[in-house]
Amino acid sequence: MRVIFIRSNSVMPDPRVEKEVNSLINKGYKVKILSWDRMNDSNNTKNGEIKLGNGSVPIRWFNIKASFGGGLKTLKGLFLFQISLLFWLIKHNKEYDLVHACDFDTVLPARICTKVFKKKIVYDIFDYYIDSFQVPKILKPLIEKIDILIMNSVDAVIITNESRLEQIKKSNPKKIVVIHNSPEEMSREVIQGLPKIVSMKNKQYINKSDKIKLVYVGILSYNRFLLELLEIIQTNSRYELHIAGFGPYEANVENSSKEHENILFYGKIPYNQVLNLEEYCDVLFAVYNPSVPNHKYSSPNKLYEAMMLGKPIIVARDTGIDQLVEKFDIGKVVDYEKGSFNKALSELAEIQKEKWDVKERSQKLFFENYSWKIMSERLSILYSDLLKSEK
Repeated sequence: MRVIFIRSNSVMPDPRVEKEVNSLINKGYKVKILSWDRMNDSNNTKNGEIKLGNGSVPIRWFNIKASFGGGLKTLKGLFLFQISLLFWLIKHNKEYDLVHACDFDTVLPARICTKVFKKKIVYDIFDYYIDSFQVPKILKPLIEKIDILIMNSVDAVIITNESRLEQIKKSNPKKIVVIHNSPEEMSREVIQGLPKIVSMKNKQYINKSDKIKLVYVGILSYNRFLLELLEIIQTNSRYELHIAGFGPYEANVENSSKEHENILFYGKIPYNQVLNLEEYCDVLFAVYNPSVPNHKYSSPNKLYEAMMLGKPIIVARDTGIDQLVEKFDIGKVVDYEKGSFNKALSELAEIQKEKWDVKERSQKLFFENYSWKIMSERLSILYSDLLKSEK
């Protein structure tokens, strides 16, 4: 089966896309990725390839300048991207059998073409659109209605955790599969042997200090407690923040790293270096604002990475993942404010690192319930079922 994977970012990196594609090519599927490079303003397309663990896959970037999280400012770029996708899928309709569309901002042109040309389609919902993005209030009912119609018409819907069933309860998909944002299993020795990175400030890697090292890798954007975290770390030399990623707060983070020795910024890094960085730190961090509707159903990579690595993680209350963290005692749950976060950090700091006892619990939970081996098998079964129904 020939598969077109569509994502509205440049995919380098995009851990979920890379893992799913890697699993598919391991099963013999021929995959091509179509993606949107928002940082390139050349208004043309570029072909290349992405090297994954099980081989390389071709990728086509649509270079259309736009911002991340720009609300209405992003609409023009999004419209041009979707038109480009539509024309490509029409022109190359004989080159694919199934389209795997990631999120609402790719599924519209994908659904049109798969309907016209009688192709299979999988709708992979990383984030529920009306709860995740700056959609104008007046447009939300219309977009939700279209989204539900699409969910009900595609061959299968994928969601990132079981709590999302509540989020999409108005829909009635033909088939629904849960694939968590789990990392691919790696031993500590393999992770430590991955390519190391250096901070942008002083070109050094993680030092050997006894400070509690917090790590955050991801989008540097609103409602993720990032500016608050910078303020906390700046005023407390007991802690060290290792932070990587890109987004609206990139300049804030870089400036803070230049002014404070205990903040190290790494910029945008590939996924194989993410686990290496997290392994060398002490505490992971995924504190999302619970007032954002989509955050009540969050399923961040960092939670599963923390479980696999056996590291404690700090999360916000009422964000879906807090119940798991609290139930199995694999980290700290905080309110979305500095006082609560400071208290959690102080409690961790008072305990000697070698006495932190989350490792065994976290790793047992991960390997028995959430490992990528389990998720990959779910994806494989889904595709196998779709292939059978085609015959």
